[in-house]
Amino acid sequence: MKRAKNRTITFWSVILAGVYDVKNLRRKLRTKEEHKENSPWNIAADFDVKMSFGQEEIAGMLLEYEADHHTGMDVRYMSGLLYDYTSGYPFLVSKLCKLIAERTGGGEEPDWNRRGFLAAERVLSSSDH
Repeated sequence: MKRAKNRTITFWSVILAGVYDVKNLRRKLRTKEEHKENSPWNIAADFDVKMSFGQEEIAGMLLEYEADHHTGMDVRYMSGLLYDYTSGYPFLVSKLCKLIAERTGGGEEPDWNRRGFLAAERVLSSSDH
């Protein structure tokens, strides 16, 4: 595909997340009076955003996966199991799902059931994940 010469490609939006206050990235452009130091705990400002999934949100992700892969899983049961174990923490939910999909079933179809969940939990708890 050929781009128009006067057209500039750019991002629609950018999200930066981390322990550093993004406003301090412009430090060299500010006067000394405008400089603000981060706290010793690397918290520059409150970050009041819900950072967990509810059971229904986990079920929604599993329903999408099920629609693509037709595993026959009990979505309601698996979403409850994942939520109870992770309290909806996104990294743990995603990691366990990835481990179930890729490391259970012995080379056959993944075990989207309690056995597969427990196998994924063992891998996650061990040092070889």
